[in-house]
Amino acid sequence: EISECLVGSEMCIRAASEECTFLKYNLKTGEISRAALHNYVQSVTYNNNKIYFSAEKSEWNIVRTTVEDENNGLWEVDIETGTKKKLSDECVFDDLLATENYLYCYRKDYLLPRGMDNARYKGYILKQIPIN
Repeated sequence: EISECLVGSEMCIRAASEECTFLKYNLKTGEISRAALHNYVQSVTYNNNKIYFSAEKSEWNIVRTTVEDENNGLWEVDIETGTKKKLSDECVFDDLLATENYLYCYRKDYLLPRGMDNARYKGYILKQIPIN
């Protein structure tokens, strides 16, 4: 899976793996450089020269469970400076959406523990975080 984010004159490309490198590509010069590096990246969005992502180290036994790790959480990366800031310790999100003022994070509220029967869920849980 490769995610692309066009941000102004720069594009960030992410290849999903245990170690994730966010690259920025300057459309004017053709230069590619690393914007950030992080482990266990799950969902990614961007807005105003910032990348927002959730990271969760998890393991599968009978169900999917989160393994405690310093990389877990909801993060913000400034593309220009490479500065990374943790916004929340919560890390289980199905998708993210960044608007001008808020980061919306949602996850499905499953009837059974996560991973047992992902087709059946009660609804969605939405978290709204101010970002400006």
